[in-house]
This record gives sequence, C-alpha cells and structure tokens, in this order.
Amino acid sequence: MVFSLVALLVSLLSSLFSPIQLIFLRCLIVLLVDAGSWRLFGVSLLGPADRRAWLLLRSFVGVVSFALYFVSLSLLDLADATTTLCFTSPLFAGRQALVYRATLTSTVLFKQFSIWICRQET
Repeated sequence: MVFSLVALLVSLLSSLFSPIQLIFLRCLIVLLVDAGSWRLFGVSLLGPADRRAWLLLRSFVGVVSFALYFVSLSLLDLADATTTLCFTSPLFAGRQALVYRATLTSTVLFKQFSIWICRQET
C-alpha cells in the first residue's frame, strides 16, 4: 500500500519537481522518521566501525536504484511503470539468489541453519 502511494505521488509530483528533488524529499522524510528509532535504541548513524564500507556501498546502490525507479515513474505512465517494475522484481531476485547461492552455501552459518532445519523436519 505504501509503495503504491509513493508511486502515485512520484507520478503526480514529477511534473512539478525533478526526480532528484523527489528522492531528496523521500530520503529526508525517512531520515526524520528513522532518527527517532535510532535515538530510542541507541544506534549510531554511521553504524559499526567494521561495517562502514559496506554501509556506504549499500547507500550508494540504494540511491542509484531510487533514482532509476523515480525517473522511470516520471517518464512512464503509472500503470506501465508499476506493472513493469513490480512484475520484473522477482526475476531479478531469483537471478541474485543464483549468483549468491555459492557464497551462502560456503558459510558456516548457512550450514548450521540447514542442519537445524533438517533436524526440525524429522
């Protein structure tokens, strides 16, 4: 429901604002909402020191993906954009699962979790 509302607002506001301005507005709203939970749970804005490079990479990929999503919503009709983007996301998720499957199966945590699942089924 929330994603449909965001897609509708982006489609309507794209005639008044550029996609970059819409991304800034969305990120500002999320920052204000999340700041309360960060203070409540005592979480640092920059995250753990050993994971900051990964968080920076994740932030960069998130900004690029939102930029492409918002540009596509502003250039395409709302129905076409929503249908195309929503129905192709499982294909990309499946592809990524195949790519990362070899990495996940080699980790100890995955093996321990798999053993726990097998024990629960018997």
